[in-house]
Amino acid sequence: IWKVISKLIIVVFVHLLAVFGFWVVMKTYYYSRIQLFFTFSIFGSCMMLWRVSFYLALQKFRQKGYNYRNVIVAGYSDVAHDLKVFFKKHPEHGYKFKGFFDDIHKGFDIAGGIKDIARFSIENQVDEIYCCLPHVKYHQVKELVDFADNNLIKIKVLTDFRGVNFKNLTIQRYDHVPIINVSLIPLDGIFNKFIKRVFDILFSLFVIVFILLWFVPL
Repeated sequence: IWKVISKLIIVVFVHLLAVFGFWVVMKTYYYSRIQLFFTFSIFGSCMMLWRVSFYLALQKFRQKGYNYRNVIVAGYSDVAHDLKVFFKKHPEHGYKFKGFFDDIHKGFDIAGGIKDIARFSIENQVDEIYCCLPHVKYHQVKELVDFADNNLIKIKVLTDFRGVNFKNLTIQRYDHVPIINVSLIPLDGIFNKFIKRVFDILFSLFVIVFILLWFVPL
C-alpha cells in the first residue's frame, strides 16, 4: 500500500510542478493559489482513496479464488520451495501453483521433467514459468523462452539471492549483457540526483550573490 501511495504522491507533485511551469511560461498569474491548493488536496485525496480501495478490493477478490495466474517452476531447490510456500501463504497476490518440473528430483510436487513443461503449460493454461537457476540448463531456458514467446506465457528467472539486501538489487544492461547490481549508492537514484543538483545550484547562487559579490572586489 505504501508503494501505491508514494507513487501517487510523486505523480501529483510532478503534475503540480507542470501547472506551475505553465503559469510561468504563459504568465497567467491571475489563477487563485487557494483554489489550486484545494483542487490538488481534494484531487490527491480522492485518487489515494480510490487506489488504496481498489488495491484492497483486488486482494479480497483474489483470496476468494478469482483473477489468478497459473504458475509452474522449472527446476527444484530450496529457493524454489520457498517460492511455492509464498504462493500458498499469499493468495491475495493471485498466483495458483501447479507444480515443479525437474529432471533430477522426484516427489509429490514434481509434475514432470523439463521436457514436459510445454505440453503441461498448454493443457493447464499456465500463465507464468519460473526458471530456477542453475537447476535448469542454459539451452533449456532458451527453449522455454522461445516456447513462451509463441504462447504468450511470461518467463521469470529465479535464483538464490536470499543473503543479499533486496532493497539494493537492480538489473542493468551493458549492450546485450545483463548485469545484476547489488550495491546501490544514494546518488544512483534520479530523485536524489535532482535534490543534489538543486542544492548545488541554490548554494552556489547564495555564495555568488551574498559573499563573492563583495568579496571579489575587495
